[in-house]
Amino acid sequence: MRNVGAWIRQYFWATYDRYFYRILIPSFLVGFAFVTLFQGIVELYNLIQLYIKSNVPLKNIFLMVINLLPFLATITLPLGVPFGYILAMGRLSRDSEIVALRSCGVSTFRIVLPGLVFSVVLTLFALVFNNFIGYPATKAYLLLRAQSEREKPIVQLRNQAFLNVGKYQLKFDRSITFENLEVLLNVQLVDLPGKRTITAEKGRLYKDPESANNYVIKLQNGGISEVQTIENENGTREEKMFIASFKYLTVYIPISVEGFNLAEIPESMTVWELEKKIEQEVKKSFAWQSLTNERVRLRQTEKVLREQLLALKKTLQDPAQRKAKEEELKASLADIAKQKKDLVKRERSLLPRERMSLMEKYSFPVSIVVFALLCVFLGMFLPRGGRNENLGIAMIVMIVYYGAWMGMRRIIESGNGDPWLVWIPNGVYLLVGLWVMGQKLRE
Repeated sequence: MRNVGAWIRQYFWATYDRYFYRILIPSFLVGFAFVTLFQGIVELYNLIQLYIKSNVPLKNIFLMVINLLPFLATITLPLGVPFGYILAMGRLSRDSEIVALRSCGVSTFRIVLPGLVFSVVLTLFALVFNNFIGYPATKAYLLLRAQSEREKPIVQLRNQAFLNVGKYQLKFDRSITFENLEVLLNVQLVDLPGKRTITAEKGRLYKDPESANNYVIKLQNGGISEVQTIENENGTREEKMFIASFKYLTVYIPISVEGFNLAEIPESMTVWELEKKIEQEVKKSFAWQSLTNERVRLRQTEKVLREQLLALKKTLQDPAQRKAKEEELKASLADIAKQKKDLVKRERSLLPRERMSLMEKYSFPVSIVVFALLCVFLGMFLPRGGRNENLGIAMIVMIVYYGAWMGMRRIIESGNGDPWLVWIPNGVYLLVGLWVMGQKLRE
């Protein structure tokens, strides 16, 4: 045990290691805070608007902010790594401390070892934090947001979009603010079960102060068209349209908010919850079983056809017959290749969001090690770079990765790529990092 402790102190907790961590950790925390604020500024603005314009209780806003921060941290924790590592290594290079260490016989690998160790520890922390804090906080945040929208539908008012309010569907062209009140213009209120449509020039939607489960919409200058079933003198029933106009109209809309529940979405599920869900869906899905059986059948058929193609010279001596049979087998193989492509497209359409999210829950924490490997050596190439220059390079590294990740998401969501594509940014950065490391180690 003493030998193990001495070995740990020598290679992982020496004076240089502690000095490196004192430089690295504050830089990383600053970068992490900056990226988190950058990511959350739009969402924070929307939450403030909920409080100012929609009268969502301040307690709900505070709870949403508390849960929003861990939700953002699941993404921004890796993105803060480039700032910490490039700034730390840039400072060591700028102060000629790396040159001093090398002159004392310290190898390049030993110089960067604390940074690599810290990245592994941070990766493990990210995996634990995301699954025990980050994703549950995401679920709580989405639930609070959905409940606020359910209880106060004006929260989610959007121009040219239908909003479900009780049994009605509400639509309007645009809204204006008049005497601190939000007024809707060109309102359309559709009651599908009742076959009734109400249109008005102006309207206001707000919570009924006398009933917690009612909404009130006051309309001005409009008309009502309604389909009613009437019975004729001969006993037959028919539907007729009735139209009426109004100057002012008040509609009370009852809404029950009891028992409201948010359906689970992949982004708010832990790794094991998502894996279990995918496994259950695969077991009970006929489409998955059909794909598996079809893939096995095609693989076996392709193997038989290729064996027949290789054996043609022995089985057919006539060149003309052999050529005709060869073309037939190649056509069959081409048809199998086409069927394989169709299988890939069908597989991409099955649980694409869930499988992509599961890949991201692993790839994002792993990106911490990839960032560290790249940036710890990249920072060594900036001996004369100032702090602002280092910040700019760290920003470029982060933005390029984030842009590539979002691009892969778009490809997967459009059905043109498999979920494993979210690993491509990690792979590219890993290759670049290994190349930069090789260049530095050869010096």
